[in-house]
Amino acid sequence: MGNNKIKPGLWALLLLFIGMHTPAAGQRTVAESEHMRFRAQISRDTALLSGLVADDLMYIHSNALVETKAGFLHTVGGGAIQYLSMEKTESDAIRAWGKTGLSRGVVKVSGIFQGAAFDMTLRFTSVYRKEKGTWKLFSWQSTRVL
Repeated sequence: MGNNKIKPGLWALLLLFIGMHTPAAGQRTVAESEHMRFRAQISRDTALLSGLVADDLMYIHSNALVETKAGFLHTVGGGAIQYLSMEKTESDAIRAWGKTGLSRGVVKVSGIFQGAAFDMTLRFTSVYRKEKGTWKLFSWQSTRVL
């Protein structure tokens, strides 16, 4: 019979390779952070939302409104925008390079803006940055699909 044992040096290389490609315990992927952010926007959970967006956030709404982190949290928390649903209908592959992540796709959004109901489909690009092991939204831009 042949020798089916892996040599100790190969084990070390295998463990190093796995460690480089497996998120550490407690770390989320870009997709998980994005999903959590959508849920936080719907539930108006600004405490959670604050931890999911970067301090230097630039959030560009489909109506061309540009908000910083403080403005975005105020808009969501204060009820100027009430997100009722945010459902991705298309998604390009989410990519990550080091501490930068990119997500593009299409999302159906319904809610209430300044008292008027809306239901729209948006094509979006979101850029994430990894800060202290957490993927945070750094930039969002969306365009209404007609």
